[in-house]
Amino acid sequence: MTYLIKHLHQLHTTQLGANRILKNLGLSPDSDAVDYCRNQIKDPNMTIERIGKNYYVTTDKEVITINASTFSIITAHLIKSKTQTEKDKIIKEEIEGMDKDINQENYTKISKESESCTWQGNTPILIEYHDHEWGRPVHDDRKLFEMLILEGVQAGLSWLTVLNKRENYRKAFDGFDFRKIAKYDDEKITELLANPGIIRNRLKINAAINNAKLFIQVIDRYGSFNEFIWLYVDHKPIVNHFKKAEDMPALTPLSDKISKDLKKMGFKFVGSTIIYSFMQATGMVNDHLVGCPVRKEILSIS
Repeated sequence: MTYLIKHLHQLHTTQLGANRILKNLGLSPDSDAVDYCRNQIKDPNMTIERIGKNYYVTTDKEVITINASTFSIITAHLIKSKTQTEKDKIIKEEIEGMDKDINQENYTKISKESESCTWQGNTPILIEYHDHEWGRPVHDDRKLFEMLILEGVQAGLSWLTVLNKRENYRKAFDGFDFRKIAKYDDEKITELLANPGIIRNRLKINAAINNAKLFIQVIDRYGSFNEFIWLYVDHKPIVNHFKKAEDMPALTPLSDKISKDLKKMGFKFVGSTIIYSFMQATGMVNDHLVGCPVRKEILSIS
């Protein structure tokens, strides 16, 4: 892959050309291309999965994120390769020998042996969330509401379970439009309880409706929920310097205070642990480990 990315101009293959090759073979540029590449892989420790617009190639040493355009070109060259030796060079040897100076817009590589975050493991949807959402400051009220509700939904469950159902939640809860949710009636609650795509817990559904009403009250008082919640950190993310995941707290005195304040207002499912997870998710706290490339990226943007 190193060779392909660095010498694409020599190969005379464009995005359009790559897609044409795939189309001529009856393959779509996305899911069929993934299936094709999977069939070429002889290494049992390597997998390819597609989440959103990115592709994730996982080996026993690293996780590599590749954008769609680059993946199509790689797939096209795989198809043009006549021997398994050529395929192996593209799929395995070139991936493992990837240089550090590759264009980061095309793909990124995270070593499993570095001081990077490890909680996302090899699970593509968790990798996508870690790389593009977790720890990045959020200031949009609707997104803040979404994360507040989803963190509450997680209580007693894994975050992976919640992420796998997030799109279902967005559809079921009107894209987390808190003004619409605040008006949900018994008929809507019954509909939600019958929806197999979400966590059918009456207490959590009622809490979402209750919290939507209170969310609006906070906006009426402070101008936005963003203004209210970020005031707790003086509108600047708290940047921690943890080297190991086990050093990371489940709650802090600040999350205790926010939780206490929200509970006084009447919010539900806002315990201190839930609130600290919310703070991490929305970038109020940057808890990426010191060796994590995403941490450095977020700090450079800030």
